[in-house]
Amino acid sequence: MDNFERLEKEVERLIDAYAKLKSEMKAIRENSRGHNQEVNALERRVSKLEEDRRLALEKIDQLLEQLNQIDLG
Repeated sequence: MDNFERLEKEVERLIDAYAKLKSEMKAIRENSRGHNQEVNALERRVSKLEEDRRLALEKIDQLLEQLNQIDLG
């Protein structure tokens, strides 16, 4: 095999490797986007749950205050 043939085969190998890496990078980016969307959804859910917890604690405090104001005597 002469140098030109070796060079040609090496260039073809590099082109194939580049195409494979490009495809893998696309898949990784798509996967990353999916994970980012999932993280954002979970962050919104946590925020909602934290708000619900805060409102529940306020309501409990109000109810306890009402109980403390009841004259039992």
